[in-house]
Amino acid sequence: MPARLLSIPAVAAALDVDRRTVYRFIAAGELPVVDLRTGTGRSRVRVPASGL
Repeated sequence: MPARLLSIPAVAAALDVDRRTVYRFIAAGELPVVDLRTGTGRSRVRVPASGL
């Protein structure tokens, strides 16, 4: 079964924190991410539900 991937706003809601805090957790290595980059545009990161 594929891992369920959560958006940054969904992670923020689940942890009851601001989106910026989620990005700080990611930058600190405290949350795993999957980068869904589809080209030269902005990356789209998702957090595996198991990583919470």
